[in-house]
Amino acid sequence: MSASGWLDTGVFANPFVVPPQYVGDKLAIFRAMVKLMLKGRGYSADQVALAVQSLWGRERQQSTGVGCGVAVPHGKVECIREMYIGWFVSPNGIEWDSLDGEPVHLLFCILVPAGRPGAHLMPLGEFLRVARIGSDESTAFWMKAVQCESKETFSRLLRSIEGDD
Repeated sequence: MSASGWLDTGVFANPFVVPPQYVGDKLAIFRAMVKLMLKGRGYSADQVALAVQSLWGRERQQSTGVGCGVAVPHGKVECIREMYIGWFVSPNGIEWDSLDGEPVHLLFCILVPAGRPGAHLMPLGEFLRVARIGSDESTAFWMKAVQCESKETFSRLLRSIEGDD
């Protein structure tokens, strides 16, 4: 499935702007992201906490900041039923221990059921491929992406880039 195809599924939500008070606290950001991603989907507070623990455990192994202002925190969670992808922006940037040492402005958070190892790789690979991480075009792409206010505007941006491939 193409990157824009993921946006057309129910697993992808509208963007959430990371509140300034969370900027120095990855764990608080993870809590906010997971609560928003799982809100209204029938998950308990304990299940939300398990998802947060999964993200935090993965982040402690190695930073998910891939460079060019992008981080892709992801985790496998026993209690979730399907994959969820959240899109979060921080116009001012978040210190994330990224590969390039630069702050993160866009976070794509991916939660997958534990019984589906590797399921996060397909959407992750598509977003990174389209964004051309490490290329000259990537900075311009992400600067445009930070300004998208809905998944529809982001989808249009992705489709315009995919048309170039």
